Amino acid sequence: MAVAQALKKYASLKISPNHRAYDFSEGELEKVAYDLLNTQKFGEALRVFRLNIESYPSSTNAKAGLANALLLQGKSHAADQEYLKVRRADPSNYYLNLFSHHEDNLIPFILLGFEEAKEVTLFLRNTTSGALVSQALKTNEKGKWNTNVKVPPGQYTYSFRVDDSFIVDPRNRMTKYAGRYLNSYLISR
Repeated sequence: MAVAQALKKYASLKISPNHRAYDFSEGELEKVAYDLLNTQKFGEALRVFRLNIESYPSSTNAKAGLANALLLQGKSHAADQEYLKVRRADPSNYYLNLFSHHEDNLIPFILLGFEEAKEVTLFLRNTTSGALVSQALKTNEKGKWNTNVKVPPGQYTYSFRVDDSFIVDPRNRMTKYAGRYLNSYLISR
């Protein structure tokens, strides 16, 4: 009910005389939707992702967000249809790497920035078995770190260690706690 009221308020503020005082950007809607999704409020998250698509119809991130929400809700077929739309519009969309079906289960991990870093390592943990994989990322362009990891089907949390500091993936708004630490989250299928 709270999301329905918030969406009504959003619509009225967007057309109000003071609308410039508010941030109605795609990114803000995406943040709200992922906050809902990360707390397993699937129905509410779907509504906000759909509003984001309605407001920004050319946004592949909004469509990928909807696909991610459908996947987490257990609607794999509907999620795959949305991922297909994203792939047609933007084959390089980062969420496609993390959540869409891969024939070889090879997932590319990319971290942008950190030009001054000496080393970057990926830590990937299966949420069911607890199996942990760590793999160094390589940089071939200034500030672009990447690696490909064969990830068997399942759900995973992951983080990057940049020199001596751990960070979540700044390009993936899907998060989950692993113990007391917030990590990025992905599903390999």
